[in-house]
Amino acid sequence: MKRLGLAMVVVLLSACAAGNGIDPAEDQAEAAQQQKNCADPKWKADHLGVWYNVCRPNAALH
Repeated sequence: MKRLGLAMVVVLLSACAAGNGIDPAEDQAEAAQQQKNCADPKWKADHLGVWYNVCRPNAALH
């Protein structure tokens, strides 16, 4: 029984380590779109809650 549990843990960990499937080009495109949205005053007005959490400059982070 212990071997089965250990085998399951090994399989799960190897699946996590295999990669997360993030495409760097796609990640850069999303970052560019986020910057564009954050700079757009209409988008800010329409999505103020998201803007406040994602786009708002935070002096504590700098």
